[in-house]
Amino acid sequence: MKNLMLIVLLISVGFSCSKDSVNIKENNTKKASFADFEEGMEWAVSCGGSCLPEGSCKHIQVGSNIYECPCESCHLEIQLVGEQSEEKVISDEDAHAMINDLLAQNGTFLNELNDHISSVFSTNSYKVTRVNLLTQENYFGLIYTFELEDGNKESVAFLKSLGAVGAEPIKMKVDCSGPCDLPTAKCRERWVPGNPPAAECTCEGECSMTIQSLPGGEE
Repeated sequence: MKNLMLIVLLISVGFSCSKDSVNIKENNTKKASFADFEEGMEWAVSCGGSCLPEGSCKHIQVGSNIYECPCESCHLEIQLVGEQSEEKVISDEDAHAMINDLLAQNGTFLNELNDHISSVFSTNSYKVTRVNLLTQENYFGLIYTFELEDGNKESVAFLKSLGAVGAEPIKMKVDCSGPCDLPTAKCRERWVPGNPPAAECTCEGECSMTIQSLPGGEE
C-alpha cells in the first residue's frame, strides 16, 4: 500500500514522459495461463478482414470477458509488438480462442473503460480499434485505443496484479494526456515489459501521466 501511494504521489507532481516510467510493486503471485504466447511480451489485438459498411471491421466489440469482431468475415488478429513482429501473427479461430481464454480468466476492464470515457469525454459512444495486451507471470494489462464520435482517437491503460491468496492486489488506471513537443506525435500510454512491468508515455513535452488506484486493488 505504501509503495503504491508513493507511485501515485510521484506521478501527480509530473514526470517527463519519454524518460520516466511507473514501476508496479511486485507481489507474491501466481502464473497466468497464456501458454501459447511468449512470457512477458506485448501483443496488439485488432480485427482483420472486411465487413459492411466498409471500415466497420476495424472495431473490436468488447464484452465483460470476451472480444469479438463485428461480422463473420472479420476475425481477431494478435501480433507481437516490437522486433520481428511480422513473424508472429495469430489470426482467425486460434486468435479468438487464445485471447478469449485469457479474458475469461482476467476480464476486459469494460466497466472501468466505460467509466473513464464517460467521465473524461462526457460520452458513452466510442469504438475500440486496438488493444495492446501485456501478460506475464504476475501481471495483466490492457491499453485501449478507441475512436470517439468526432473521429478523434484516444487511449487509456489498465493493469492489475494476479495475486495469490493473501497477497495485496494492485489494480490501476494509467492515462497519458497533454500536447507533445512534436506536432505529429501523440500522447499515448506504452507498456515497458519487465518484472515488474512499467508504463510510460510516448512523447516529450507537456504530455503527462496520471495513475489512479481502482476498486479491487490496494486500499
